[in-house]
Amino acid sequence: MTHAAQVCVLQCASVADLDVAYLWTTRLVGVYALLDSLEKLAIRREFTDDGAFSWAHIRDARVFASALPVLDRLFAFRPWVRCLGVRAVCAASLLVLDGTPLTLSLAVLVGLGMLVNLRHFPFGAETQNRMGLMILIVLLIHAVARGPRTATAGLWFIAAQACFSYLTAGLSKLLRREWRDGRAPAAILGSPAALGCGRLGLLLRRHPLAARFLGWTTIGVECTFPLALSGQPLLAVYLAWGLLFHLAIAVVLRLNLFMWVWWATYPAIIFTAR
Repeated sequence: MTHAAQVCVLQCASVADLDVAYLWTTRLVGVYALLDSLEKLAIRREFTDDGAFSWAHIRDARVFASALPVLDRLFAFRPWVRCLGVRAVCAASLLVLDGTPLTLSLAVLVGLGMLVNLRHFPFGAETQNRMGLMILIVLLIHAVARGPRTATAGLWFIAAQACFSYLTAGLSKLLRREWRDGRAPAAILGSPAALGCGRLGLLLRRHPLAARFLGWTTIGVECTFPLALSGQPLLAVYLAWGLLFHLAIAVVLRLNLFMWVWWATYPAIIFTAR
């Protein structure tokens, strides 16, 4: 095979890898946005004037002072529920569409994702929505500015953000004594939200060495997660841990949205570490 042919094959393989990475990222973040929208629609009564997330309660925050007339129309109960419905439809379309329709869906999801963050700002922006919105923005840029350089830069950005999120989470746990001595894992798994009504937490309190091991394992893997970008075999180890870690959180603590968002970053990590 000539040198030119070899270069051509390598370029084609690279483009194929890019396409596969973006396909999986799009599908996974689409599942997240769909589930998030459906969950919010399931509690839509909380967006009424008497609900916990009523716009009447939120609008007094100083951040909204200069834009209240517009937001009053948009964030009221019925318009907001319609926005969530549109978000659900566009999210579902990410699972099947391609080309221009996909680009339009991504643009709508980026806009509505920003509105979700804005409306919930007084409560604190949802971590999973911030990461999901970042991924959607990268996907939209790729869809508009097609090109291998832009696409590669986008995947590197997603991978770096994911590794940084794990690193900062690990460092924050390392600085907290309750994580170092195992009390935090026991308390989390013993909370009323945990599957089994806290039996796992009780088990960890009875076996403090196991609780400490779980705490330090989480700290160690999160703090060193950027090593996944070094390639095999560490890539497989860290991604396997991440898959099981987020699945366990989804099952035991019923926090399934984190799982889909962070799994959506894994195709980018695989691409950058290859």
